[in-house]
Amino acid sequence: MMNDHDNHQIMEREIAELSALERMRKRAADDDSTSLGNICLEETRQSTELSSIGYAAVKSSLYKRRRLHQPSLPSSIDAVADAIRNSKYASLHGST
Repeated sequence: MMNDHDNHQIMEREIAELSALERMRKRAADDDSTSLGNICLEETRQSTELSSIGYAAVKSSLYKRRRLHQPSLPSSIDAVADAIRNSKYASLHGST
């Protein structure tokens, strides 16, 4: 039978894993220059408790978050310039 202390440790670990997953999702959306595998590796290295989170378990979630934050494809060749102008890709290293 599990005592309250053991249950508390399990809950703390689950909270830490969910927090790490949310940080990974945020980075996947905001930082498109770092590979998703490296994002997962960097986040899980911060704590020994998070070593159980594997890239295979979270990669689809990270891909989805990154995909949702990328601009949609323009419907015609004429709309390409507008699509780029209205996105975060409009400037390159601070210049337009």
